[in-house]
Amino acid sequence: MNSLLPAWMKDLEDLKKKVARCPHCGSLEPRHMANASTFIVALIERCRRLRPEARTQAERNASRAEEEGLRDALLERDHRHLYRDRPPAVFKRYAMGFEEGKALIRLACEDVYRTTS
Repeated sequence: MNSLLPAWMKDLEDLKKKVARCPHCGSLEPRHMANASTFIVALIERCRRLRPEARTQAERNASRAEEEGLRDALLERDHRHLYRDRPPAVFKRYAMGFEEGKALIRLACEDVYRTTS
């Protein structure tokens, strides 16, 4: 019987390489994503912490959309097309989270280059 483990191990290694690569510049320097991840995770936690304080379901949905946008930026996924038919406030918050996440990744990248140069 042939084992599938070697095939799965290769897929796992490929995934690790993709995750470790900076989506802004393509660098494999681990500090790029470590710095960006720290800030993005903090913003995701802020969304989760403030969600119970939302007065309406629409505010909760917008907060959840912002969180998803931040996560998608970190994972290099753009799902804005899935939010176009949602209420404008929800689409706006998703796009805001996505753009904030991408900006944090760019800043982390520039910071690493500035401190290593």
